[in-house]
Amino acid sequence: MPESDKPATPSLDERLKSLGLVLGLISTGLGVFVAIKTNFIATVTSEIDTQVKEARNRSTLLEAELRQLELKNKAFENSVRLVAEWQVLTANDFARGMDEGLLNLVWLDDQQEQQMRDAAKAWKAHYHLMSRAADQSLLLRQVVCLRLMNVGNTPATELRLLAHQRDFDAQRGGQGGLYSAMTASFQGEPKPHGLGQLMEPAQQSQRLSNEILIPVAHVVGSQRYVGRLILPVRLLWKDPRQQREGQMEIRIDDPRLANKLRSGDLGQTSK
Repeated sequence: MPESDKPATPSLDERLKSLGLVLGLISTGLGVFVAIKTNFIATVTSEIDTQVKEARNRSTLLEAELRQLELKNKAFENSVRLVAEWQVLTANDFARGMDEGLLNLVWLDDQQEQQMRDAAKAWKAHYHLMSRAADQSLLLRQVVCLRLMNVGNTPATELRLLAHQRDFDAQRGGQGGLYSAMTASFQGEPKPHGLGQLMEPAQQSQRLSNEILIPVAHVVGSQRYVGRLILPVRLLWKDPRQQREGQMEIRIDDPRLANKLRSGDLGQTSK
């Protein structure tokens, strides 16, 4: 082949130029890649930082809420906590418990106390424990009591019970309806009755009481009342540790109370 027909060999300068072009393209590509990667990393890092800050803020809020709950729980434990519940005792159980000192009784009214103590003399001898109604059905004689307990770790002082009262015949009694439905039949402001104080359970070893039993009604069957009836409305007290006053509504319409009273209607007697 003639010399003139051979392909020309690139010179060193041309090779260097080509290599520089290639390296430039590679460098530019790497720069673009690094820029994209750096921007991506910066974005991800920013999102992570934001999430970390949000997590720290949530953690701070949760810690604050936890401290508040701990303070509230401590205040709850170191406060007066009163519980009120209804008890319905048969005349026999009431008289026996009173005679043997098994009931920590607190009377709201002197006249009511005298009426029930007089009646209890017969109950102790097993007289008048039941009564016969006009339709010849038997009615069990019962005593309705309100039981108050302090289950907190602070004594309840200046304890007062606001209550209505109503008088029925002290011998034969009179119809008044179911005790748990009598609230509407009372008008005017309830009268306050002082109850002293209720200690915390830890003081029982010192022979200081943390619960009392308050007789409120002498009932024959479920609806016939004898003598003075007392209807509690609201309980008030002072909490010396928390330096505040407390109050609690007394729920009369308790279905368990109604059921206990209805159990005093024993039904028809056999002939």
